[in-house]
Amino acid sequence: MKLENDMGEKIFSSLLDVYISPEIERRQEIGTLSNTFSLERAQIIFYPDEHPPVVLLNEELKGIEAIIKIKEGVNKKPGEPIFENEIEGIQKITLKEPYTNCAHVTIIKLNNLWNIIFNFTYNKDKAKKHIEIAKQFWTLAKVAYKNELWNAFYDNLFSAVELSMKAFFLLFPDKAFYKDTHNGLSTSVNRFANLGNIQISHKSTFNKLSGRRNQARYLQGGDLKIDVDEARNYLKTVDEMIEDCSLRVNS
Repeated sequence: MKLENDMGEKIFSSLLDVYISPEIERRQEIGTLSNTFSLERAQIIFYPDEHPPVVLLNEELKGIEAIIKIKEGVNKKPGEPIFENEIEGIQKITLKEPYTNCAHVTIIKLNNLWNIIFNFTYNKDKAKKHIEIAKQFWTLAKVAYKNELWNAFYDNLFSAVELSMKAFFLLFPDKAFYKDTHNGLSTSVNRFANLGNIQISHKSTFNKLSGRRNQARYLQGGDLKIDVDEARNYLKTVDEMIEDCSLRVNS
């Protein structure tokens, strides 16, 4: 976002008033920042826990990856340097260690115009790991399906869908969404689906697999009734759910 409209100006002003200016003043008061300091870029780091936000100034913005938009008519070969006057704007910034699980708002001055880049997705690194393991369980479920190992199929497929949903809720700052219990996660899935934030078909698959998992793993509720077409549809839907979560994490 560039400061080319009233909304951009208001956001920029709020960021200065609430986060950046107080941090500059605090550092100047304790003598760690010059009174002649000139702001060129800043980043506000938001943690997924109770840790207060951190404000980084100018050269402190390190270890980030940026996707930039080059001005029309500028042609660059791979490896060639790109200069500030050749940049139209910044489209995305990805945080690196130690901030991989944090959200951020970043402001950078380019060609005397302030750019605001933000991403309020939390726990990306943790969510990616959950998705990686979900894919492993899904692969095992597919093997079990081909070999008609139905108890193993439903057990592994539920583990896959549960991990993918855990990855989804990790992206939010509220820990209440991703409690480390089966019932807690189930409650969150159903609440979000009822609000339209998760597809009803995904909620239904999650709930049905939860019941089948109890039969498959704990032998509760009698013998499994196998419908091969239904099992194949479950396999397909969970694959879609994992992919959907993966896209959200990498956005």
